[in-house]
Amino acid sequence: MLRFFNSLRYRRCSFCDCRYATRHLQVRGNALPHTPEWSKATDFWAPDVVVWGDQALLAFSAPSKENGKRRIGIATTKSATAKFEARDYPFIISDTEGGVIDPAFFKDHNTGRYYLLYKNDGNDIKIPSHLWMIEIDSNAELIGSNPKKLLTDLSIPNPPHNGTERVVSTIENPELAVAPDGTYVLFFSAGNYGTSHYFTGYATSKNLYGPYQYVAPLLTTHSTGGIVVGPGGLDIFGGTHVMLHGWVNGIGYHRGGHRALYTGQLSWKNGHRPYIENLKLNQ
Repeated sequence: MLRFFNSLRYRRCSFCDCRYATRHLQVRGNALPHTPEWSKATDFWAPDVVVWGDQALLAFSAPSKENGKRRIGIATTKSATAKFEARDYPFIISDTEGGVIDPAFFKDHNTGRYYLLYKNDGNDIKIPSHLWMIEIDSNAELIGSNPKKLLTDLSIPNPPHNGTERVVSTIENPELAVAPDGTYVLFFSAGNYGTSHYFTGYATSKNLYGPYQYVAPLLTTHSTGGIVVGPGGLDIFGGTHVMLHGWVNGIGYHRGGHRALYTGQLSWKNGHRPYIENLKLNQ
């Protein structure tokens, strides 16, 4: 189920005044009540919303009826409080690479063009996972058929204090931003989300399509002093604020834990090096 929280959706902020985006959360209902024709269940993941002209677009990941692999769908609405209606065909398919998850819209304010980022779920079938990007038009249709690979999990080393693996097991949850000096900054989550080793990292490029060079972890359990355990799913809203999630009441659902929402402030050093301050559990 994808739920409205006032005018706030679970993973990404839309239709909202960002001053109020981190408080007064109230469930408003199921944002996508009808299963699309191509999907076999209402097992929707990782929604993202963007307002484009007189409509809002909702991207989501769901398993297909055909083979159970996850595909990315698109739904639309004309109102902040109306239900989204899903299109009757999947937007992005990549079954041979494990399926696709974690869609994220990006608008390049330099050109006014829109893009969709996502992850192929390679770790589900024991192959590399990559972060991809493809341009979309004003009708929310794909421009071209060749997405650009931005980053791969094989290039991301495990940070200190995160176990002994040389590289991370996967990368996911892409979020693209433009730093004050014009550098493109690609944020992502990495590692096993079911552990305290899950973390948020970032890579940079002077060009939208890359190549992106991994820079460093941004948030780890250790770097936050344990304030956030396994920080991931970072999303930027209002340009200066972030939302992310971490474990509370235990690590892992089987131990009674759950992923809770945290907020913080985004700032920059030297024009393009991000840092997060004032991390707080959203209660």
